[in-house]
This record gives sequence, C-alpha cells and structure tokens, in this order.
Amino acid sequence: MTSATIDSRRKKDLYERLRSLGVNVSAVEKCDLSYDELSDLTDRLEKLVNSRKQPRWER
Repeated sequence: MTSATIDSRRKKDLYERLRSLGVNVSAVEKCDLSYDELSDLTDRLEKLVNSRKQPRWER
C-alpha cells in the first residue's frame, strides 16, 4: 500500500468520527485539511462535545 492510500483511509476514519459528532463533513472536506490538521480538529471537537455532556458541577 502506498502512503497516499493509507492517508486516505486514515482521513476517511476521521471524517466518520466527525460525522458521528454531527459535523457537516462535506464542508470540512472543502477546506482540504492535512491529516494532522484534521486529526487535531477531530480531537478538539470530541473533547468539547464530551465536556458538554458532563454536568457543570463535574467539570
């Protein structure tokens, strides 16, 4: 497998994670982010969503 194929699969996995958070993935795809940028965005959004699920007194 080439590195481009691996990156493509890894990006698809990140897009699926974003989709599960309710993100408009087609809008994110238009930004043409690198894998690292996309990974950072996904991690930050997951952290934000998870912090919103906790009651305020547990934050």
